[in-house]
Amino acid sequence: MALGEVRVGSRARDPVRWCGAEDELASHFLTGPLDRFETWISNEVVAIPRELESILAIVRDARQQGVSALRAANAWRAEQVDRALDLFYGEFCDRSEPDLLIRADASMLPERYYCEAQVWFAHLGASEATKELWEWLLAGRPVLRDVRAFPYQSADGVFRLGYWSSAECDALALELLPLAARAPRDEIPQALASTLIAISQAQTWRVGLITSVA
Repeated sequence: MALGEVRVGSRARDPVRWCGAEDELASHFLTGPLDRFETWISNEVVAIPRELESILAIVRDARQQGVSALRAANAWRAEQVDRALDLFYGEFCDRSEPDLLIRADASMLPERYYCEAQVWFAHLGASEATKELWEWLLAGRPVLRDVRAFPYQSADGVFRLGYWSSAECDALALELLPLAARAPRDEIPQALASTLIAISQAQTWRVGLITSVA
């Protein structure tokens, strides 16, 4: 595996949720151990591949400039920011700093359960806000930029990273609770129940959720 590619295990792809920051992913990332993350990247290889130089530069900028380093005005910068965050959450936190992430639910459901729920939402007439949040769960969500202008792009078509803020979790819970009671008896209720468990954990801590599919 090349550095910069997020490791994918042999298990089926499944959405995972961790407790994050109250607002969005950027603030959680910026309060993390970026000094150790920078060192970790540098130590992973003897000579840093050219494709990682821009990611390392973003980490250094984030340490010095804060939130402005994660803003992207063009597609190239947007992609580099996405890769830096992917590497932090998909590799660094897993391999070097596992205590940084707190699992919000213990389910290991296949991704297709959530895809079936997404289709069901469309037929059911769920709100646009709920459908959008669910789409970001499956497709990934960028930070600090218009998702329509520069959407999140998975590097390998497998790993996807996103988030829901605390306010978004609250709004989603209000709609998912009655929907869960109407869900057909198949995989959809399991996806909704797992999501509601994660949201409940986030509400207890008054934080949002970090989401990933791997």
